[in-house]
Amino acid sequence: MADEVQRQLEIIKQGCVEVIEEDELKRKLEFSISSNVPLTVKAGFDPSAP
Repeated sequence: MADEVQRQLEIIKQGCVEVIEEDELKRKLEFSISSNVPLTVKAGFDPSAP
């Protein structure tokens, strides 16, 4: 499972400047994978901003 967590973490981090609480994100990915429940990811930016 650790390989899958790392793979998904790398995909999420692509193009990111910063990931706050990366350890917490790893725990959430582990739970998501083990329980087969999709992870909800929220982007912290305004896509309509110029």
